[in-house]
Amino acid sequence: MRWLLLLLAASVAMPAAAGPLSIYGFNPRAVAMGGAQISEADDASAAFYNPALLTSRTRVTFGFGLQYVRPSLKVDELNYHFDDDEAPVFPQDFAQYTLGILFPLGGKVKNRISLGVALTLPHGYIVRIHTVDSPKPSFYLYQASAQKLVIIPAVAVRLGDFASVGVGLQVLARFGGDTTVAVDLFSRQVQQREMVISLRTTEALVAGITVGPFAGFTAGLVFRQEIGLEYEVPANIVMEDIGNLDLRLQGTALWSPHELGIGLSWEVPSTKTRISADLTYGVWQRAPSPEVTVVMDTGGPILDGLGLGSVLDLCSDRLLESTTGGATACVPISPGFVDNLTPRLGVEHPLSENLWLRGGYAYRPTPVPNQVHRTNYLDASTHVLSAGLGITFDDPLAVFQRPVTVDLAGQVMLLSTREVDKGSDGVIDYTFGGTLYQLGLAVRYEF
Repeated sequence: MRWLLLLLAASVAMPAAAGPLSIYGFNPRAVAMGGAQISEADDASAAFYNPALLTSRTRVTFGFGLQYVRPSLKVDELNYHFDDDEAPVFPQDFAQYTLGILFPLGGKVKNRISLGVALTLPHGYIVRIHTVDSPKPSFYLYQASAQKLVIIPAVAVRLGDFASVGVGLQVLARFGGDTTVAVDLFSRQVQQREMVISLRTTEALVAGITVGPFAGFTAGLVFRQEIGLEYEVPANIVMEDIGNLDLRLQGTALWSPHELGIGLSWEVPSTKTRISADLTYGVWQRAPSPEVTVVMDTGGPILDGLGLGSVLDLCSDRLLESTTGGATACVPISPGFVDNLTPRLGVEHPLSENLWLRGGYAYRPTPVPNQVHRTNYLDASTHVLSAGLGITFDDPLAVFQRPVTVDLAGQVMLLSTREVDKGSDGVIDYTFGGTLYQLGLAVRYEF
């Protein structure tokens, strides 16, 4: 069985996918203002926050940035001790690059139609996922939520002096493949080896509308379609004169929910201070299981004759359901997540013509229910505090004719301490919580 174990180990490493942007924000200005950007984004980041806002600028704008996140999370064992194979899994530090281009069209549609592209790229990867066996405690939203390549092209149209609409697509990369191996067990020879590997994409809609400004107020509405990468890595093993073994690793990785958000911003006339507030509803009840499902189906003349064809079939800790064709499908069990409503607040105050001070706050109720059964998906309601600066200056090297803007941001995500009681005796088995620290730096230039 050594060849089977080697094949399984190789197959486990194949899937890859993508995940949400809303946890960490897209650029330092958005991060510093608590992510309250549905009516406030003023550059290519609008492709994600609200595509309609791409019409807010009349010049080509380019931005490049870097973000760094350092998790400091903990699990404290109280009345239960995790074995080595149950030890908690913690997210690692990571960094990602961001790139944005906003391009207003000219000619007869000048100041009416704008194009934008926003891109994030994790340092060291194009895409990477890390799925954890559900009995192991792991922080669901932070385990692999940003290690992905995301491209968001979008277009916006100004309908009049006070309204714009925009649409875009979140385009994510995924990795999949197919393997066929023919083995003669009696002669201990591999007679056929074929593998197909492909890099594919999946897309999800982003659409928005903005109205204003009226008396300094601007309102925005955005919808982001749920997105998750359904992967399947099949391996068809043909055992000559004995039977076939179909092994499949499948699941949905780094899933993001439907999000419907509304935002309102106000520019205070006397001070030019900008205040923005967002409210976003996330449909987490549709979340699929984040685990890898292992399906094994065996059959063939000898195995079926010995009554072993169905005996060796398995579906890893999942439900088996009969389909209309009489076959058996492996159906993952829902993790039972719940919808949440996230408020965000941001402020931007000009200290001078070339210096802006920013601050923000957000509260994200956890979508993860109490883990009273075999699963240990860890998450807690989170307070998010952020601050930052925007500085505009002339290029000292005179490479750029117009001023350059540098944005800086820092963010702290405070997870509330949460208790887990696996029994009915009211005794707390373990607690968890912690903090995530984030820094961001970006350079913007308007041509």
